[in-house]
Amino acid sequence: RTRDDPRLIIAPYARHEVVVIVNRDHPWADRSSVALEELAGQPMVLRITDKSLTGPIFEAALAEAGVKPKMIMKVDSRETMREAVAAGVGVGAIVDLEARSDRRLRALHLRDADLAVSESVVCLRQRSSLPAIRAFRRLADELAGGAGA
Repeated sequence: RTRDDPRLIIAPYARHEVVVIVNRDHPWADRSSVALEELAGQPMVLRITDKSLTGPIFEAALAEAGVKPKMIMKVDSRETMREAVAAGVGVGAIVDLEARSDRRLRALHLRDADLAVSESVVCLRQRSSLPAIRAFRRLADELAGGAGA
């Protein structure tokens, strides 16, 4: 497992909250949050690919809560999901950073689940003293707000 590898230095960089997205015409568009149980029976668009962390995290939270949305569409890109949600096909789940960039969408926080995708800065311990690596880690630490990179 990568986190347990003594050859690596791993520092937290960013944490992105998983949010539910709806289009601006959705009945929930004026809300700031939603509970997982409210998603029961809702038409849902999810991103499911080998590269997506958000889809599996969100689906696991739904399963743990015993919530079964009405799965309308599974897509392979965040762009396709945003387009489907913006067109009113259903609600989706995406990280907050990606939701903010599209004015056609409204991001709703999950009231009863703390779901997030984390990013880290990773380097080989044996190369950590190289000037370019040290400079990159300092910059990453500054951008992360002093999280310890």
